[in-house]
Amino acid sequence: MVLKLFSALFLALIVWGRTLNVAAEDDDEIAWWKTSNYYQIYPKSFQDSTGNGTGDLVGITERLPYLKEIGIDATWLSPIFKSPMVDNGYDISDFRTIDPMFGSQTDFDKLIEKAEKLGIKIILDFVPNHSSDQHDWFKKSVEREGGYENFYVWHDGIPDKNNESNRLPPNNWRSVFGGSAWTWNEKRKQFYYHQFYKEQPDLNFRNSEVKKEMEAVLIHWLNRGVHGFRIDAVPHIFEDKDFRDEPVIPNVDPEDYASLDHIYTYDQDETFEIIYEWRDTLDKFTKLKGGDDRILLAETYSPLEKKMKYYGANGKKGAHFPFNFLLLNLNENSTASEYVSCVLQWTDAMPEGETANWVLGNHDKPRVVNRVGRDKANLLNIFMLSLPGITVTYYGEEIGMENIELPESYYIQDVRDAERSPMQWNDNESAGFTKSLKPWLPVSPDFKYRNVKKQRQRPLSNLNQFKFMTELRAKYNFFDSAFLIDVENESVVNVTRASRIELLFNVGTTPQEIAQNYRNHSKVLFVNEHSKRRIGDVIPANRTMLYPNEVLVLEKHY
Repeated sequence: MVLKLFSALFLALIVWGRTLNVAAEDDDEIAWWKTSNYYQIYPKSFQDSTGNGTGDLVGITERLPYLKEIGIDATWLSPIFKSPMVDNGYDISDFRTIDPMFGSQTDFDKLIEKAEKLGIKIILDFVPNHSSDQHDWFKKSVEREGGYENFYVWHDGIPDKNNESNRLPPNNWRSVFGGSAWTWNEKRKQFYYHQFYKEQPDLNFRNSEVKKEMEAVLIHWLNRGVHGFRIDAVPHIFEDKDFRDEPVIPNVDPEDYASLDHIYTYDQDETFEIIYEWRDTLDKFTKLKGGDDRILLAETYSPLEKKMKYYGANGKKGAHFPFNFLLLNLNENSTASEYVSCVLQWTDAMPEGETANWVLGNHDKPRVVNRVGRDKANLLNIFMLSLPGITVTYYGEEIGMENIELPESYYIQDVRDAERSPMQWNDNESAGFTKSLKPWLPVSPDFKYRNVKKQRQRPLSNLNQFKFMTELRAKYNFFDSAFLIDVENESVVNVTRASRIELLFNVGTTPQEIAQNYRNHSKVLFVNEHSKRRIGDVIPANRTMLYPNEVLVLEKHY
C-alpha cells in the first residue's frame, strides 16, 4: 500500500498486523542501492582464467554475464589487495595494489569497464582495522620512523614480578582467534595489539595521520570506478584508550575470545563516528564527481541496538546498511513464528527511512545447506527474495552448494575454507572453475550434477527458482510494494507482496491444510521441487494442502 502525503511518499509495510512506515523517494529518484540484489564473490574460488588453480580478476570479468542472468545488480569482492595471505587476503600489505595472485591493475580496470556495460556495480572489501605486519607502515613503526611511531597500537606492557627481565601484556584482552591480543616486538621493545592474527597488527585510529591515509585509500578506489565498500570487522576499529581489563566471563576457557565481555574493544563510541566520517567522504565524492551513489556496507555482529547506530545517529548518516544476519539464526527445525520473528526484529528496530537488508551466508559461515538441510536451503533462498529491501547472496548459494570436507592432502590453514570451495559451473573436470586438476581447494564431490549448466536445463532447479524470484522482485517492485507477513500456523508462513502476489512456505515436516483468505481463485506462478502442483494451475478459493518444504507463489484474483 503506497500512500502519498503531499510531496512525500511513504511505503507502508504491513507486518504481522502492524504498519511500519519507511520513507521512500519518488519512483524515478529511488537510489540504485535500495532496490538491488547483491552477490558476494570470493575471488580465489569464482573463476580461474590462467589454469593455476586460483580464481582471478579476468575470471570474474568473464563470468559477469552470469550475474546479469540471475538478476544481480552489484557484487562485493572479498579482498584482492597485495597480501602475504596469512588470513586469505584480510592481512593487507598494500591497500592500493592488486595482489599478483588475482591479476593486475589493468585487469581490474577491464573488470570495472565490463561491469559498467552490464549495469553491475562493483563493491570492494575495505579492511581498516588492521594491516599485515609486512606493510611498510608497520615496518616503519617498528623502527620508530618519524610520522609512523604511533601508526599502530603499542604499549610497554607491565613488569613480570617473577622475572625482572621480562614484561607482560598490559591487560587481559584476547584475540578473536584465541590467546593474548598482544605480541612482543623485540626490536621496538614493546607489545603491539592485534585483535586477529599476530600478523595483523591493529592500526591506531586515534592518530589523525592513520585516518587520513585510510580515507585516501577510499578515494583511490573510488577514482578507479568502484561504487562502494563493504567494511570489514567494523566494531573492532577502536579500543579503550586507557587499556582497561575487560570483565571475565566465568566457566569459559581463559584463552578463548568468548572468555571476556568485550566492553573496551568492541563497538566503542569512536567507531560509530568514524563510520559517519567515511559516509561523509563518500557523499562528498559523489557530489563532486556526479553519478550514482557510492555506498558503505558495514560488517558487524553487534547487538541489534548497537547495529542500528551504524545506520547513523544525531543527524549524521552512517553506513547505507549494516549487514542483517538474523536469518542465519534459522535452522531446519525453526517454526513459522521464528521465521516471522527474524523479519520483525529487524524492521521493528530499523530507524525510520532506512532500508532493510537480508543475508543468508558469507565466507565466514557454513553454507545454508549445511546449516538447515538441503530441503530448507532452497525454501530459505525464496523466503529471503520475497522480503522488502536488499538481498545479499554468497556465491554458489543460488545452486545449493555445500561445505566441502578439507582433506589433509591440501594445505588448509582455516576451517572456514570449507565454505569457500570453487564455484561449480559445469560437469567438466574441476567443475569448469579451472583447467588445473588441483584447484586451490577441492571441488565439492557433487559438482557432476550440482552445477550451473545442469541447473539451467531443469525448470525447477535451485538456480531457476532463484532467477524467477529476482525477476518477480523487479516486476512487482518488491522494494516499496505492499508487504504483509503472517503465520497460518506454526508450520506455514504467508508473505504477500504488491497486494496480489502471495507466497506460502511450509517450513514444517507434515502436510498442512490452509484456508485461502480471499473470495476468488488464485493462479500458480511458480512452485519449488516439493510441490505437486504445476505452473498455471488454478487454486480454488477455499482450502488447499501445502506439503513439507513446499513453496507456492500465487497470483490472487479478486
